[in-house]
Amino acid sequence: MIKIFSLFLLLLPATLFAQGDGGFAAPFLRMGLGARGISMGGAHTAVADDGFAAYYNPAGLPFLTKRHFVTTYSFLTLHRQFHFISYSQNLKPTAGLSIYWLGAGTDNIDGRDLSGNHTFDYSENMNAFGISFSNKFHEKLALGLTMKILTQSLDLVDEKLNANDLAFDFGIMVIPFDALRLGVTLKDYNGGLTWDTQKIFEFGTKSTDEIPYSVHIGGSYLLDNRLLIASSLEFNQRQEERFRFGVEYQRNELYSLRFGIDDASVSFGGGLYYFVSEGIYTNIDYAFQPEFVGEGGTHLFSWEFIF
Repeated sequence: MIKIFSLFLLLLPATLFAQGDGGFAAPFLRMGLGARGISMGGAHTAVADDGFAAYYNPAGLPFLTKRHFVTTYSFLTLHRQFHFISYSQNLKPTAGLSIYWLGAGTDNIDGRDLSGNHTFDYSENMNAFGISFSNKFHEKLALGLTMKILTQSLDLVDEKLNANDLAFDFGIMVIPFDALRLGVTLKDYNGGLTWDTQKIFEFGTKSTDEIPYSVHIGGSYLLDNRLLIASSLEFNQRQEERFRFGVEYQRNELYSLRFGIDDASVSFGGGLYYFVSEGIYTNIDYAFQPEFVGEGGTHLFSWEFIF
């Protein structure tokens, strides 16, 4: 009966399924992260049990049992880059800590004058430097906080236009019993990039691009220690609700197969586990997202060391 009720909770958000996404400031913060999370549709608000916990829900950090070092690389079209590196661990007896760098950018932006002639190639770079801390206030309840320093720069030939900001993530993780996790995350609170072009252009201005905050509510259930089922619902300050759902089949810590739905987008992937040496092993994960309009498909690889 408990299993049936738990699965019902995970599938309930599907009744609120809605489409819609928009172009707002700092989109790289909302792209999802990690081959495992992406291949499960990004439904990791209540999973957060690996080296990407600080991104999805910092409250998951105290429940880590080992140290995690992860890096990821995305093969994107249109000269785009998207990278992530982090280190995470629990801090005995009840806390957890993570530090990370998330970077994105675009090169070879074709600049044109008023006559349509090529002028220069421009580039844009975005970064988030994060530190996360969380603590268990009960063996089944943890609260977490992430502080992110955000930077964005535009190379304009002889000038560079910069914007900086500070944003926060807050997380809650509840584990009623071993197989069931419930999580809530408030992401990108207080975010906004301020641009000042008065020193570059004659008629320059000073303006702030607001970064929309979002609330993520999710659940996950591990069935028979093999099948992980997860879902989450995102309420965005500037966008419509977004439903995510994912499943992962694990086989004796040898390999895993995954499938996910992120609103209207389907993704899939898998992972391989390797024993390196005494007390050290590694995961190599892969995810594929089919083509978006005009963007092409995305191949994502993550490499995680656990020790």
